[in-house]
Amino acid sequence: MKIINYLLLGIISSITNILPLSYTSHLSLLQNLFNTKIFNYQELNSLFIIPPLLATFIFLLKFSPKIKFKKIPKYLILTLPFITNIISNHLFNKYYNFKLTPYLFIIIALILFFLKNKNNTKKINDLNYKNIIFLTIINFIPYIPILLINLLGSYLCQLDKESSIKYSLFSLCLSLLLSSIKGFNYLILSNDIAYLLISITLNTFISLYLIKYLIKLIKENKLSKLSLYLIIIAIFILYWFR
Repeated sequence: MKIINYLLLGIISSITNILPLSYTSHLSLLQNLFNTKIFNYQELNSLFIIPPLLATFIFLLKFSPKIKFKKIPKYLILTLPFITNIISNHLFNKYYNFKLTPYLFIIIALILFFLKNKNNTKKINDLNYKNIIFLTIINFIPYIPILLINLLGSYLCQLDKESSIKYSLFSLCLSLLLSSIKGFNYLILSNDIAYLLISITLNTFISLYLIKYLIKLIKENKLSKLSLYLIIIAIFILYWFR
């Protein structure tokens, strides 16, 4: 039974972190829908951040170009939006209420529906300081998945699709790394380490597949496919919990 729970939690984390569907909102939904405490354990939830983290890191390691020493300062500056996102999460996450969930899903769905990048040509190295300031400001918006907010920011800064994907996944990787710290500690101390490693391994492969699927949706301007799911879930929540 434990291995099934671990696999289920890992799959939920992989899907809702790699695809910008809001992991926190889905946990809140499942917790209220099934009236269960399995989603309440912060350390366990943190543990299952590891599969999408590993998959994102593998992708960036494989496809990102080597960073030249002279460009390191600029890459460091590009972490500023991530820092803003941390501050936003720290300030607002404690005020998250389940009643916000359907409206949050609708907002995410609308962003996904209108998010298109057809003719942008900028590369990451072409970002200027105005662009970085803009990315930093919009990362302060609470509750929106960091991958989605940086895809939106990248498109508005005129980055091409490939650069938008890499920058957004880079931001996601940093966010997942921070969120998974307690998870690594839980893994080391757990008595179920064999089951947990099985779940982490399988869900890392699932996450890698989901990254490929996400990239396909972005390149084909079909992120709106995810919008339909979110709208249906939002309507269900408004009806079921009315």
